[in-house]
This record gives sequence, structure tokens and C-alpha cells, in this order.
Amino acid sequence: MADVPRELGDVLERIRTLCGQLEKHPQGVLEVARLSYESGLSAQEVTSLLNGEPVPRAALREVVRQRLTLLISTRRRHADGRVERLADGEDGHSRGEVAGGIGISVQGLHRLLSIGTPSLSTALRICEFFGVHAGFLTEAADEALLRLLRERTRILERERTRALERESARALERESARALEREGAQVLERESERPVSVPPADHGVRRVALRIVGSLPEDQLKGLIGLLGHPPEDL
Repeated sequence: MADVPRELGDVLERIRTLCGQLEKHPQGVLEVARLSYESGLSAQEVTSLLNGEPVPRAALREVVRQRLTLLISTRRRHADGRVERLADGEDGHSRGEVAGGIGISVQGLHRLLSIGTPSLSTALRICEFFGVHAGFLTEAADEALLRLLRERTRILERERTRALERESARALERESARALEREGAQVLERESERPVSVPPADHGVRRVALRIVGSLPEDQLKGLIGLLGHPPEDL
């Protein structure tokens, strides 16, 4: 793949851009030890490729030997099929356990570690046993790293999308709160500008006055009615 070095540079640039947007340090995403573990490349190969330096293509058998040695020294498979990364200095599987796991003899495993020419079925069993993808043993160095960096980019893109969705939701909440505040202020302003209405005469006072009128002597009441022109309605 003649365009791998160029694409590798583009992907690295995209990762750095995404890290900046997510406030992540690129070194955390591009940790050499982790990339070496996941790709099967040596730390030196990973460092060279990250720096834009070409890595000479080794003979296939040498690549297989290196990757198989790394698998054995960095991974342990549990009975439930789970594969974990070994800590520095931690013992992994014995050669006998590895040989039994991939279905070959111990002598056959030694031969693979010396010559590095497994059959296709044996190579697939090795990858399955250690929980890596099918091309792990034979993938070219630049292609192996590019594949990993593409995966890193997809993860960062998803994180960026989620971050944008959260920020959009927060912005919508803030705008909704401001809209409610503006609406409340407008209601208060309208209420403050509304003229104060004068309440009707107190009915309790009117009833008292009518009772007083009703208690007047007949001659005084007739005189009052004559002055008013009509009798009180509630009388």
C-alpha cells in the first residue's frame, strides 16, 4: 500500500486535532507501549512510524517469529477465554500450555519460534488463542499501526459526537431558561403598566345605609323619597 505513510500522517493529525477538541493529551492516545502491545510491533518500530520515519520491511518469517514471541510474553488466556495483558515481569503461559492451546506439540512451537513458518490453520489458531485479529502475525508494520490509529480515530470521533450532543443539550437548557426569564419579565412589565381599577362601592357599607333609611319614620322616609325621586332598590 503505497499511500500508507501519507494516510498514517493524516490519521495522526486528525487524532491530535480531536484530542485538542476533547482536551486530551495526544500522548495518552498514542502511548507507545500500548500501541506496541496491540499491534505486535516493537516499541522502536512504533516510535519510528509515529515520527514519520519509514520502517524497513522484514522477511515474513521474521515478522511471524517476533509477533508470536510478543504474544507469548505479553498475554495470558484464562479458562473462560478471556485474555489479559501481563504486567512487566509477570509470568505468562509455559511453552507447553501455549502448544496445547493451539493444538501443536511443544517441539512444533519451538520450531515456529525458530523458523516462523506456521501453516494457515496453525496461524489462525494462534490468533484465536491469544485473542487477536487474524492478520496479527503477518501484517506489515505500517499497516498494523495504521489499523490501530484508525480505531483510535473512530473512538475519538464518537467521544467528540457525544461531547457535542451534551453541549448542545446544555445550550438548549440555558436558552430555555433565558426564554422563561424574558417571558416572566415581560409579564411583570405588562402588569406594572396596567391602570389600577377603582373597586366598586363597598356593598357592606351600602347595606348599612339602606338599613338606616329603612329605620326612618314614615313621614321622613317619604320626604327623602321625594327628594330622590325613587325608592332604594334594596329597601
